[in-house]
Amino acid sequence: MSHESRFTPVNEFCFEIIRSERAKQAHYLVPLLRLTSGKFWLLSSLGVSVSTQDAAASQVFHLSFPLKDIFTFDYYNCRGKTELEDQFIAYYNDIFNLPVGFGIERIWRKTPGQEIRHPGAPGRAGWFEAFLQERISDRELYNKARDVRRMLGTEADVLLLTHEHVLLIECKYLSSLLTEQYHRHIMMGRTLSKRLNKEFAFGLIVEEERDPEHAKIEAPFVLWSSIEEKLLELEGF
Repeated sequence: MSHESRFTPVNEFCFEIIRSERAKQAHYLVPLLRLTSGKFWLLSSLGVSVSTQDAAASQVFHLSFPLKDIFTFDYYNCRGKTELEDQFIAYYNDIFNLPVGFGIERIWRKTPGQEIRHPGAPGRAGWFEAFLQERISDRELYNKARDVRRMLGTEADVLLLTHEHVLLIECKYLSSLLTEQYHRHIMMGRTLSKRLNKEFAFGLIVEEERDPEHAKIEAPFVLWSSIEEKLLELEGF
């Protein structure tokens, strides 16, 4: 018989071989953040200074589109009411760092005098690139308008809202955070913070220590192994 190594298939499907970031998040992070002590530990580990009381009162959201959802709620509350629509446009032009009076008739409305257009609507109903290119000649202004749609389409792996802070957390397991993804999350997080009138913070949960030179991204991070250890500690195992 050959002395070569023999292939041995895994006996069963188990959590240790799961490669999904979302599965890892659901298994470890969700229960950790149900605990006040878990929220306090993670906030502190990612550089957000809070009291135990603030941690207890903080809200946790997993796998959400916070900027899109709060924008869409406002959108439906005023759509079809001209006076409210005008106020809505002025308000969100400021939130999105667009000029006063930007796009009142040619961008925000489907046609002059008609209902407002949702920038993040799918297909040709929203602010798709060709639509913006036809109407905005200034390159810098075009980029700002295009970024509105990008921000509204950005998902938050984890969002923690304290009395004073918006903490946006990106979870990575076997993949790396790309530069474009990082900048889009920072842009969305800062805009959401402006909308909620809170300070912004960003952090990562990763499998192993990161080289800060990778993609030139420097951000506070916590290891998945630390998350697992902390959950076991807090659950008394």
